[in-house]
Amino acid sequence: MHARTHRVLQLFFVFAIASALLSSAAAQGTTPNIRTLFDFCRAVAPTANAALYEPPDPCLAVVQQNEQLTIQDIVHLLVIADYLIKNPNPQLLKLLLSNPAPSTNVQPVGDGNWRVTVPLTMPPGCLTGAADAANCPPPTRMVETQGISGKISGIYDSVVFAESAGAQLNLYTNAYINALQSCSTPGTRAPSDVSQSCNLGNLPMPSSLTGAPVSSIVAALGSLATNWPVILRNPLPSLYPPSPADCDGEIGGTAQNGNYGDRSGNNNACTPSSTGLYETLPDSNFPLRPYLTCVKDQGSRETCHTFAATSAMELMVSQNHGVKVNLAEEDLMEHYRLTWSPGYMHETGDSFEELSGAINNNYFFPYEKSWDYNPSHSRSFSDAIYHNSCANYPSSEPGCSDSAPQAPGTCVDLDFFGIYIPLCSLHDAGVSGSPYHPTSVTSFWNPGNTELSAEYMILNLAFNQAVVWSFNVSPNFGAGGNTTVNSKGQTVVTTPGYVTYNASDVQAKPLGGHVVQVVGFAANDELPAGIPAAVGPGYFIIKNSWSNCFADAGYIYLDWEYVKATGVQAFALSSIN
Repeated sequence: MHARTHRVLQLFFVFAIASALLSSAAAQGTTPNIRTLFDFCRAVAPTANAALYEPPDPCLAVVQQNEQLTIQDIVHLLVIADYLIKNPNPQLLKLLLSNPAPSTNVQPVGDGNWRVTVPLTMPPGCLTGAADAANCPPPTRMVETQGISGKISGIYDSVVFAESAGAQLNLYTNAYINALQSCSTPGTRAPSDVSQSCNLGNLPMPSSLTGAPVSSIVAALGSLATNWPVILRNPLPSLYPPSPADCDGEIGGTAQNGNYGDRSGNNNACTPSSTGLYETLPDSNFPLRPYLTCVKDQGSRETCHTFAATSAMELMVSQNHGVKVNLAEEDLMEHYRLTWSPGYMHETGDSFEELSGAINNNYFFPYEKSWDYNPSHSRSFSDAIYHNSCANYPSSEPGCSDSAPQAPGTCVDLDFFGIYIPLCSLHDAGVSGSPYHPTSVTSFWNPGNTELSAEYMILNLAFNQAVVWSFNVSPNFGAGGNTTVNSKGQTVVTTPGYVTYNASDVQAKPLGGHVVQVVGFAANDELPAGIPAAVGPGYFIIKNSWSNCFADAGYIYLDWEYVKATGVQAFALSSIN
């Protein structure tokens, strides 16, 4: 293609997509104004007599950050457009352009994200009235999903990975080494099939692919991935036996509290279903289950990316150190949006960028008890700023402010000839870290080959790595399972916890973007009786962050084909200290 024609097409793509982005921003009311920014300056800290901190002043910083983040989105769109021109991909383009439509259950927050009403699973006693109402969750709750900016960042990550020979070779090298070890151990997964064996003999050595084009490395990745059914039955052993600790016994955790903490929406009455994969799969078929920490709740904030990243880190600590820990989402979010990728009014995020920031800045995750998560149940967003973020949140915590990082802030009024000008600053809370630090993340989602991407999701799970995945939320995911419309015109869930691929579901208007941890896989021949087989080879097991009363005690099971159709980006946290 002629270079000028290519550039025109690229700019056309960016113009079309940027127009959709700007329309979405306008509908959300995200344009700041001077009055509200000065209000923000006065609101970031309740104590006006606190010590004066040096700039950056939040007033100026918010404007600058909004400009920088918009420029970043446009730069990312240029890269995505270039990829789409060279690799036409209708599915990827549809994922990029498909955004929520406001409705009774889906409303714009105002900061670019979406507020969605989702149903909660009611324990049997609550349905019959036998249980005390105080022990029953409400029938629905509000959650926040990602707007288009978070999705652009995720697609950009996957496109960069797809076109990088170095990143592809890194994935192949890690998978090759782990596959050799996995294929040399006896299968532990039931039912075992001793006739199966790996076919690695014709695979090229990773060193022979140095300097090879992307296409050659992808071909090698594909050849290795054909062994996934065997490797699935031969997962690598964890370094330590699992800790028996329950939610309250996790090191660094705090007691559950309805107003704050990372389990604020959890309820002890919400337990795994007898037909769910969490309960029915044997340990041999769900080897990561004994190492998983408690399901958490992101509350009324768009911090799914932080919860997925933190949950991945907790799993790696559990496997590599033999202890279950509860790490502080609040502190990770503060560092991410205060320092590594500043965005005082930009709560959406990218888990890969977030954990990469932790690695590059030698960040050690603090324990939850060092800075309890603030779910901000009473928070609102208007006039381009957050309000009431700190309602019902203890002043004894290290910090809080009406901002995305919720870092502590201070303001003083400067008397300029009788005109009082607020000088303010947000600053790091200075919370001490735990002994645990991430050291490596490996991308593996290729938007041009989602089948291969799903296969590497299986391989990374079998290699005991923590998998994080971002996607477009379909209506059935938001409902907590497959749905149908009854004779009264009501939408009802038919198989709670299971989302089987349905073209009309994945092609419907999404409910926004979301980031979760993938923790297991069940093949169709491993499903409980009465559960419909997946359209693909089976169901991926997802650990969500909408409390333990969503879907199956906080877990939800997604058809292989659903994952392929809705996925935006995926990576593995492959090592920690």
